[in-house]
Amino acid sequence: MECTSEGNPLPVYYWTASLSDSITNTTSTGAELVVDVCNLTEWSQRSEKRNVSGTTRLMLTCHAENTVRGQRRIASVHEVYNLALPTNMDKVCSGEII
Repeated sequence: MECTSEGNPLPVYYWTASLSDSITNTTSTGAELVVDVCNLTEWSQRSEKRNVSGTTRLMLTCHAENTVRGQRRIASVHEVYNLALPTNMDKVCSGEII
């Protein structure tokens, strides 16, 4: 996903991403976001990894920020997606399937 904005000076971008069944948010920087489903679902920290599959809501927010004459300005866009997780999440996240 890519976020664009105009500004002088050029804006700095950061993202927040979260799943509907998770209380944690993932934050990353840059205009482009690549969603790593394995990290976002905290797959590696689950004791029963096979129960991760199904459908969940993915909430993404892009923030564009810059400072002009000492005043900080932020513009944000929020999108919600229904994310279908693969039934073989254990194989995908463990690197068995490319």
